[in-house]
This record gives sequence, structure tokens and C-alpha cells, in this order.
Amino acid sequence: MSEATSPLEDIDPIVRGLLPGYLKRREEELVRLTALLENKDFADIRVLGHNLSGSGGAYGLPQLTDFGRRIESAARDKDEQALRREFAQLGDFLQIIREKVA
Repeated sequence: MSEATSPLEDIDPIVRGLLPGYLKRREEELVRLTALLENKDFADIRVLGHNLSGSGGAYGLPQLTDFGRRIESAARDKDEQALRREFAQLGDFLQIIREKVA
């Protein structure tokens, strides 16, 4: 996945030290997002997407900002197929980044 190939070496060492916890919380959030989609709770999905778009850049991962924006938009449109696709790609991205910071 090309989105996961951005160099983590450019991330501030202090922020890099915070990444494992941040990534763990995003993985937990992904489980919650999936449950929200099963319940068709698009409002809460939109809020979580918005929050993700706001936090990704602060951790040196602008790709998460992009994921958040797409999730927020798909939730606004109630596009279940797009949300499932974004959730799957987000899960893949988180796993790749987690392996790189381990």
C-alpha cells in the first residue's frame, strides 16, 4: 500500500515514541467504527472520522488525515460500501505502520 510507505524517520522522536499507543487507540476505534456501521450510526462514524482527520497530522501521519476525511464524507453520504472499503484500507495501513514502529 503506497500510503504506508511514507518514511517514519521524518517524525519527531518524541512523537514517534507516542505512536504505539496512538496506533493502538486507532485500532480500537476501527473496531468501534465497524460496530457503528453495523448499527447504521452514520452520525457517530462521521464524528470519529472528523476526529481522525484532526489527529493524524499531529502524529506525522497525514495519511490518517486523508482516511478521516474520506470516512467523514462517506458517513455524511451514508455510503456503506465506501465506509467498508475505507475501514479495510485503514486497518491495513495501521498494521503496516505498527510493524514499522515496533
